[in-house]
Order: sequence, then C-alpha cells, then structure tokens
Amino acid sequence: MIWTLFILYSLISVWLGWKTRTSAIHQDEFWTAGRSLSGWSAGLSLSAGFLSVSWSCVYAIQVFYQYGWAGFFLMTLPWMAALAGIWWLAPRFRPLMAFSQPEMVRSRFGKAYIPVALSLIVVFLIWGGAELFTAAQLLAPQLKVSPNTLIWLIAGVIGIYTLLGGFSAVVSTDKFQYVLIVIYLLVITGLTSGIPQFQITSFSDLGSHLPGLSAGSVFVLILLTWIAYLPGWLSEADLWLRIQAAQDKRQARKAALIGLVNAFLFVGVVPYFIAAGAWSVFPAENGKIPAELGQYGESVINALLSLQAPFWLTGLLSVGLIAAAMSTIDTCINVVSLTVNRDLAGKQVSSLIRMRAAHALIVLLTGAAAMATDNLWDIFYLSSGLLTAAVAFPVLGLLLPGVKAKGVQFSSWAGLLGTTTGYFLQKEGLLVKFIPAEWLSTGLEYILFGLIVAAIGYLVGRNGRENLAKAPGGQN
Repeated sequence: MIWTLFILYSLISVWLGWKTRTSAIHQDEFWTAGRSLSGWSAGLSLSAGFLSVSWSCVYAIQVFYQYGWAGFFLMTLPWMAALAGIWWLAPRFRPLMAFSQPEMVRSRFGKAYIPVALSLIVVFLIWGGAELFTAAQLLAPQLKVSPNTLIWLIAGVIGIYTLLGGFSAVVSTDKFQYVLIVIYLLVITGLTSGIPQFQITSFSDLGSHLPGLSAGSVFVLILLTWIAYLPGWLSEADLWLRIQAAQDKRQARKAALIGLVNAFLFVGVVPYFIAAGAWSVFPAENGKIPAELGQYGESVINALLSLQAPFWLTGLLSVGLIAAAMSTIDTCINVVSLTVNRDLAGKQVSSLIRMRAAHALIVLLTGAAAMATDNLWDIFYLSSGLLTAAVAFPVLGLLLPGVKAKGVQFSSWAGLLGTTTGYFLQKEGLLVKFIPAEWLSTGLEYILFGLIVAAIGYLVGRNGRENLAKAPGGQN
C-alpha cells in the first residue's frame, strides 16, 4: 500500500509540474513565477517549505524533548520573530527591482554578491541534503528499500517536476503538500493525546532528566541561538523569494502573516504536544534518550506510531511524510539552481536547455549531500550561522544608509570563511583557549567566532580604499 501511495503522490506532483510548464517558457518566468502569486499561494508555499521532515517532524520535537520549555526560546520564538520581521520589512524590500538576494546585493554593493551567492549555495545544498537524508531514514523501513535507494527516488521525482515548471511548479506542489503535511501532523498529535499515560507535562519537567546544561549555559545557548538564527532567518532566501514573487505589497504581507501563524502552530504547539507524549511513554533513563527514539531523538514519530497506529493508518500517513520532505527539498534545490543559473551565470546561460541541464546537476548534488549527512544539530546551526555571518548583513544592509560596499564585501567573505573555519577548529578542540569554560557545552562557539571575524572584515574593508569594482548601477 505504501508503494502505491508513493507512486500516486509522485504522479500527482509530476502532473502539477506539467500543468505549470507553460508559465516557465522564459528564463525569468521559470525563476520568478511571473511575480504574480496571491498572498495565499505565497503564504502556503512559504509555510510548506518550513513544515518539513527534518524541521517540524524531527528537529522541533527533538528540541522540545531534550530542553522542555527552553525549546520555545531555542526554536519557535526566533522563527516567529523572523517571520514577523519579514512581515514588517516586506514593504521596504518590495520596491527593489531585483528578485533574488544576490541580485539585490549586486545592485548596491557590487561584487559583494559573490560571497552571498556562494553562501546560499552551500547552505541550501546542506539543508536539501539533510531533508532528503531524514526522509529516507524514516521512510525506507516502511518501503523496505535502502535509504540510499529512496534518496535517489525522491530526488528523481523532484527533479522531474521542477525541471518542467520551475518556481511555479514548486509553489503549485507546495500548496498540495501543505494540506497533506497539516493532516499528517494533526493526526499524529491526536494519536499522541490518546496514549493512556499521556499528560501535558509541565515545561519545567519536560526534558529535565536529560544530562543538562547549567542555568547559565542554557541562557548562553539561547542567546547564541538567537544570534546565530535570527539574522540569518530574517534574510533567508527561500522565504524572500515568495515575498518578492507576490503580486503586490499587500499580498506579500499576507503571505508573511500566514507563515507566522503556521510557525506558531506547527513549529511550536504541535511539536510540543508530540514531545510531551514521547516523554510520557519514553522518558529518558539515566540521562540517556531511549533507543526507540534514535540516537538524537530523531525517531519520535515512528516510535509513537508503532504504539498507537494500525498498519493501514501508518501507510496512509506516510504520504504526509513524503510531502513534508519534498516541499522542503524542492525549495532548497530551487534556491541553489536560481543562484547558480540566474545570479552567477547570468547571460552566460543562453537557453532553457542549458539551464535545465545545470538544474539536473544540482538535483544530483543534493542527493550526494544527503548521503554525506549524519547530524541535524550541526547542520542546522552551521548553515544558520553561515546565513547570519555571510548573508544577513549584505541583505539587511541594503536598507541602511552609509554602509560601505567594500566593507560589505570583506564582511561577507570573512563571515563565510570564518564560520566554516571556526566549525572545524571547534571540532578539533582548538577554540577552547578563547572561550569561557561555562560556554563549552553549548557547541556553538564557532558561530560567535565567525561573527567576530565578519565584523573585523567589515571594519577592514570600510577603512580601506574604496576601489571595489562595481556592477552597473552599483554605488558605494
């Protein structure tokens, strides 16, 4: 039955891609969907992009299970704050004629768009690979195939419909996927509340038996999370593409508001209920997460379904899991392909055939990234840290007077290289000498290192000679 549902879902997705092919016959329309999205289309597409397997169905639940009440401050509130900020900033970015973030940055800061584009490619390849990896791990046992086989099956379906319709296909399938994801999460929540020993565990108790951080370290972890997440999320490319593709400012703001409501419900309330149910049935013992929940707590939903759901319902719900995966993977692939084909290659890509060939290669790279994935914690923090250190300032700096182009260019390069270098230095234990001992357990010191390096880069650049080669229309 699960294979039948997978094939049926895939055929519907490809059909939706085929329907949108006529709106993607020109390069610009292939990437922008004609900038004609309604608020509902943009908002549901935006929401489906973050209602993902790795985000709402795994990572959010994992955070609530491990940290209890702190999960709202570690994940839900910064995400809501980012969407609220996008709602507020939408009327300010909409007048910019540019569509993508590298295009926006290039219009004012010249070659600073290059490190921004490279950072987006790295981040969204990582995110797409992580989502593909997580979906394959969860679905492979039900489909009785290897995770690697499923990685390439899912990537293949996404590659087909996105090659047909471009961004319009992503948005069209997102709306279909949104409905399936919401049904999936609400059914899981209902099953969880039906567990005999289920109770709405208090915030202070949920996760309190896990080996913890001190009160001071928890505060530092929350603080570094906001520093690492919020600026990057506020300037996140996949969200802003929906905002820029909306018909007008009013529809753009409506899209952000729809995303904000969905974030509260499905990155906050629903994951908390599911985590509370998991804690009721599978409490940590001796400070260790039970084996049924996976090494990091990534298998909470599967463990709860094995207790509460009959086989036929598990099969039906697998469609929601597939939808949650594809809605994010196609978004990530679209961002990478847009950045490579439209922002970096530009006029060098002279035909849709060449552009689609490059797009197909990016699908393959996303599959390769999935096969190299093994830890969602590092993935989400490293990628979000890169967005904050290398992308946020160039993008948000567009709205600030007096920002120097060369400083932005230096800052973005320094943020990209500093955050990546800091990550590997920390893995080797080489940042210990520079960080207070009470911070060591957070694991996020490399993000602070990257931000400091980015700030130094801006100061060096802005105080140097203003000899930055500018793009047409650029200014210092």
